[in-house]
Amino acid sequence: MSLRGDFCGGGEVWMRENINYLYDGGFEGMLCCIFEAFARKERPGAILIGEPQQTSLFEERWVESQPIRANRVFNGLARKISPDAARLVRGLYLTEHPEKELLALDFTRLAFRVGRGVTAMRGDPVVAAASAAVERALAEAHKYKGLLRFSDVGGALVAEIEPKNRVLPLFAGHFCGRYRNENFLIHDRTHHEVMIWQEHLLRYETVDRLTLPPVSEEEEETRRLWRRFYNTIAIAARENPRCRRTNMPKRYWNLLPELQPEEERKDFGLPAAGRTVD
Repeated sequence: MSLRGDFCGGGEVWMRENINYLYDGGFEGMLCCIFEAFARKERPGAILIGEPQQTSLFEERWVESQPIRANRVFNGLARKISPDAARLVRGLYLTEHPEKELLALDFTRLAFRVGRGVTAMRGDPVVAAASAAVERALAEAHKYKGLLRFSDVGGALVAEIEPKNRVLPLFAGHFCGRYRNENFLIHDRTHHEVMIWQEHLLRYETVDRLTLPPVSEEEEETRRLWRRFYNTIAIAARENPRCRRTNMPKRYWNLLPELQPEEERKDFGLPAAGRTVD
């Protein structure tokens, strides 16, 4: 397939090939894998992140990230199919789905075969799987809008999260709008990424390990007051553990200061906490 002209797909039947695509893990790289599959009219057995392995049973092909190709795929979806289709592929990249790259490829093939109404085909297994994965990611991002806690660390607001999906881009607009005049950092421990809002500029960085200074005594006091407030307003007679687990799943609890014991450690490592967010 030439780089000239618009990106568009055909209706040919592709066979699953005994080859694995490898890419750098970025969104552009995933789109370039889709471009590669269309160009060769093949469906790889897997699309994986990382370098080629000598022990692999299948042929492995490294797919280089090329902005021109990535833009052709994304813009082709947005213009020839619909903006919703392009957003679905973008959202799919941020999900925890174990085969999100192959699912994005299958959805793109289906989209160019069906056309504009593809995102409404919830009865199709590809569309259903892609939509469900994106909806789970959006739901998780929405929960963090209420369950994320900031701490004042060295004059900046800092929070840590352990999400299943890569939710930072999904709630960035919410927090940047809410705290537009603050400097803050949100650390995704699961995916080793940080979102930094500084001087009204947003950026993302990849970190292997993030070491933060101990919180101040003033911050410790803020946490103690918040725990006292949380416990004071609770109505024992109306306690409903099942309801609380529904609205505050237990996997979030280790990062909620109101659920930490008074003798919590003073370093920032356990609870990324302090200031509440509605």
